[in-house]
Amino acid sequence: MSLADKIRSAPARIQAKLERAANSTLDPINREIHTILGVQGSDSDRSKPGEPPRKQTGRLQRTTYAKWTVNPIRISIVSEAPYAQILDKQLNRPIVQPIRERVHWLVRNLIRDGLR
Repeated sequence: MSLADKIRSAPARIQAKLERAANSTLDPINREIHTILGVQGSDSDRSKPGEPPRKQTGRLQRTTYAKWTVNPIRISIVSEAPYAQILDKQLNRPIVQPIRERVHWLVRNLIRDGLR
């Protein structure tokens, strides 16, 4: 049984605790997003393939955030910048993966602590 299945079958009070814990992770995740996407670049100092995109205008940093959904139970990283997916997939300037790597432990610990 997956964690999501266990959460869905849990009593309402445990689900409420989990939702509070997940919501408490959004601010720290958003801080990490802004840190990762906030490295200043310039015309002569652009990101290399495999590195997160460097900040040029700040639009990507301003429009990328974490979002909590209940069904399915998930914390997603969302970007409203129209070019975010192109940077991530086609130009090999990863956005989502470095964020996941940096916040995985944080999400796990905060949710675990919130269920206590």
